[in-house]
Amino acid sequence: MDGISVLEAWRRAGRAMPVLILTARDRWSDKVQGFDAGADDYVAKPFHLEEVLARVRALLRRSAGHARANSPAVRSVSIPALAASPSTAIR
Repeated sequence: MDGISVLEAWRRAGRAMPVLILTARDRWSDKVQGFDAGADDYVAKPFHLEEVLARVRALLRRSAGHARANSPAVRSVSIPALAASPSTAIR
């Protein structure tokens, strides 16, 4: 089962958590398919980790009902599985 199918199943089951698709698929049709499946954001390789982290913070702010950049709901994001420097481009 691919990620799009998993996301569609989650949305059908009523799961409303924010979803950011991080992928190597960069065609516009892939992006449309991801958004139509229920993704809240879509980032294709290559990307800079700083951008991905900013997008995660924005998703978390919006999911908490806050739109301000300095919202107390989300001050920082830590993703231990990503050991790259925030200024590193991932290809």
